[in-house]
Amino acid sequence: MKILLLSDIHWPSDAAVKALSKARNFDMLILAGDFMDCGLSVACYEASFDSFFRLIKKVSGKKEIIAVLGNHEHYLSRNELRRGITSLEKIASYRKYFGEHDSVLLDFEGPYCINGFCIAGNVGWYDYSFAVGYDFKYYDQCNPYGCSVESLWQCERQYCNCPDYFRDCLYVRLGMSNGEYLSYNVNSLRKQLSKVNQPTILVLHHAPRKDIIKDDGFYSAYDGSNKLDEVVREFGSRYVVYGHVHERGNSIEVRDGVVYINSFYPNLVAMRYSGGNLEIERL
Repeated sequence: MKILLLSDIHWPSDAAVKALSKARNFDMLILAGDFMDCGLSVACYEASFDSFFRLIKKVSGKKEIIAVLGNHEHYLSRNELRRGITSLEKIASYRKYFGEHDSVLLDFEGPYCINGFCIAGNVGWYDYSFAVGYDFKYYDQCNPYGCSVESLWQCERQYCNCPDYFRDCLYVRLGMSNGEYLSYNVNSLRKQLSKVNQPTILVLHHAPRKDIIKDDGFYSAYDGSNKLDEVVREFGSRYVVYGHVHERGNSIEVRDGVVYINSFYPNLVAMRYSGGNLEIERL
């Protein structure tokens, strides 16, 4: 079985078509989050999900699709923000929709086991710990300059007096702190992995450890958390797939006997399962 790994397609860009057109003869597609560009050009309603799945099915054929959510799938549209719903209420509606498209959303349905191996995972999240030691502030406002959230909304309207910012503060409403949401997802990973005793691929959207990524600037605050890697070590996972950081180049890092695979789409990495073993294949 050949498993294609992709993340951060950010549809409606044409990245999905370009990436999948370069890959042939795979049996399963793993999407490690941010397959939609929710909150910006796409509002992520059923119609947009339907368009995305039709595109994926057209290019890849009737392949199994296993996915975790990204931070963009948590983004609320302007209308949803006005209605006061939370991001967690929104993502709960995705579960049924994935099922209708014969796909598995690990955040709610994990682990998924087939032919002697299992896949577990979820979005992960961040707690600002990757930015410890850097001279930045105002992480809870998603910018290092102390600009107000109101100023950032002005930036979204094409008038901007804040040099840089991260959009999660504008479009994500968890109803809890980022640290609390991270802990929730860490506990969910533990529950998933406690159910399996077979070779397992762990799929995350956010990075599980700082030393596998190159970003050392403000955005590192939102890349992930070492708490995710505590679960990897606790359960002895050998392969970890992640996305979010948009790094090109060397997509495979080995740390402490664990293989970490950055599945950002230009990297085009696959895995092959045969005879009880999982092996990595660059495309």
